[in-house]
Amino acid sequence: MTDDPPTAQKGVRAAFVLPFVVALCVGAAYANSFRGAFLLDDTIRISENVDVRTFRGAVTGSTRPLVDLTIYLQRISGRSTPADYHAFNLVVHVLAAMTLCGLVRRTLLRLPSGVFRESGAALPAALAAAVWALHPVQTESVTYVIQRAEAMMGLFYLWTLYGLARAHDSRHPALWQAAAVGGCLLGMWSKPVMVTAPLMAIVYDRAFLSGRFRAAWQGRRGFYAGLAATWLAPAVLLSLPHESSASAGPGAGLISPAGYLATQAGVLVRYLRLVFWPRGLCLDYAWPPAVDVAGVALPALAVTALLAGAVYLAWRRRPAGFGLLFFFVVLAPSSSVIPVADYAVEHRLYVPLAGIVAVVAPALWEGVRRVLPGGPVPRRTAATCAVGALAAVLGLATAARNETYASVARMARDILEQRPENFRARTMLINALMREQAFEEAAGEARELLRRTEAALAAPAPVHRTFAARPGHYHPVALNSLGRALLCLGRLDEARKPLRRAAVLYPGYPVGRVNLAVALYLAGRGEDALPHALAAVRSAPDYAGGHATAAFLLTRAERYAEGRERYEEALALAPGELAVRLELAWLLAAAPDDRVRDGRQALLLARSLVAATDARGAAALDAAAAAHAELRDFGAAARFARRALQFCRKASQPSAEGELSLELVPSTCEEIEARLAGYLEERPFRLRAH
Repeated sequence: MTDDPPTAQKGVRAAFVLPFVVALCVGAAYANSFRGAFLLDDTIRISENVDVRTFRGAVTGSTRPLVDLTIYLQRISGRSTPADYHAFNLVVHVLAAMTLCGLVRRTLLRLPSGVFRESGAALPAALAAAVWALHPVQTESVTYVIQRAEAMMGLFYLWTLYGLARAHDSRHPALWQAAAVGGCLLGMWSKPVMVTAPLMAIVYDRAFLSGRFRAAWQGRRGFYAGLAATWLAPAVLLSLPHESSASAGPGAGLISPAGYLATQAGVLVRYLRLVFWPRGLCLDYAWPPAVDVAGVALPALAVTALLAGAVYLAWRRRPAGFGLLFFFVVLAPSSSVIPVADYAVEHRLYVPLAGIVAVVAPALWEGVRRVLPGGPVPRRTAATCAVGALAAVLGLATAARNETYASVARMARDILEQRPENFRARTMLINALMREQAFEEAAGEARELLRRTEAALAAPAPVHRTFAARPGHYHPVALNSLGRALLCLGRLDEARKPLRRAAVLYPGYPVGRVNLAVALYLAGRGEDALPHALAAVRSAPDYAGGHATAAFLLTRAERYAEGRERYEEALALAPGELAVRLELAWLLAAAPDDRVRDGRQALLLARSLVAATDARGAAALDAAAAAHAELRDFGAAARFARRALQFCRKASQPSAEGELSLELVPSTCEEIEARLAGYLEERPFRLRAH
């Protein structure tokens, strides 16, 4: 017996080449995804995730340790730009498409009708894989970086079934079975929804390999025991503290399991519509819970009928039945009774889509081939052109959808066009406009968010709202966003009004307190500002911004020792915050209090800043000069000051983050020149008393 079924020998060459053709097509469709920005959870799970900065942190405290491990490895390898993350995701997607191609080919060759043994299975299998991989609904799992969890799980899910199919025809079945079990375990470490893979493996075995459950179990008892053993992985991961405990499961304070199930009927209908008509894709639906009979009954009837039909056809070992059942079973963990914060997200379709496409695409190919007149070659060509044209249209739609991921503002506007009541998306847009320094437009969007949240608060509240549309959460965000935008516009009196409202209505909201402190300080009321900053620290001890603002104000009040403590606490909480590192370096190098200064520690911080900015940041070089001067190395201090002055004169360096930073020491060209003159006279720099 050979690794390939004897009836497939004629298509061996095509079976080898066509998956690579699919890979090239997928690469072309996703070529523009490399320009994609970090969106929503990308920032939380990648940029700001302290856990993935160490190996131990990456593999503990998460239900997706393999995903976090890939982020950690990209960090330590230096391949951690957004384009690098997109490249990794694309590789995973391409491998998944190639795996699906092989799986569909082997499945088609084993159909009882034998139709594809006659016409060849390699080409329709490749077309099915292309349709699946080029479908625009897949962009959320590929171009939205952190959803590599779905793509990685999908790759290992398909690999598990492919290993089973290969083991059935191989001279070395144990090797392929071991590979399948290993893939299943890796999938469990990628995302817990992999739990359905062992079940679908035995259903696949019955449908296409053994014919009966008993025969499947008796023929591969050890294999299925191995697959079942992989369930221990998610069981252990979910039993430990993890990142999803606040957004999934019965303990997360979400809608009841029954209410979630009722809502999912409409979501499943939406998913099915997107499979066949992928228009109106949305990254963040803010899908509302179903609350009336009309919103539950009709979708529930449709889903129940389809599920019953799937079970019946699967029991009769019909390919359509397996494909539809596969769709529902893979979605079951996130679309049944286990509440999840986001009721509808498109990345959940990544694997289920394969069940439908693997049936429809080959059926379409064979239908066109049979219906058209002419000889075998023209009919095969026409069938290939028909399905290929479908794949090409989907690929163009995917490329167009990828353009939406190019910037945060563009994606936010796309979401708001479809879901104007999505408060999370409007906040996302405001923050993007602030980073682009479009402060007037940001203020306008903040006013709109404020108007909508206050209208929602005044209306009779439903029992449940999705997180993205909870007015009680986003009302203080709106007040703070408006105040922050007005601050950046220099309209201090106007800015203090919404910020003070936020402080009064939401005293435990630390960001609003911090920005109110900034507004008061800029208005010359530093003594009134400090209590608000300290209140922010008390209400949110883990908020680095509160500690940093309090540290600045304490230093301005000449309470240098307390300021140092706060800066060190802020840096411990946010070690990647270069601004905090810079402020602490200045304080250690130039505090008037001899007990606070520490030239060596200041130099270490300044050197790390110089390295982080590739020796191109005038502020980092300026701080390094001050640290050298504190250590009485005035020659080095002068050299660093001259380099800082050189970069300062080349170009101004305004902040592009839309944040108002409170700087202990401004690094203007005039200030640097004055400090340089002092170093040449062997005088260290000291902060001015205020």
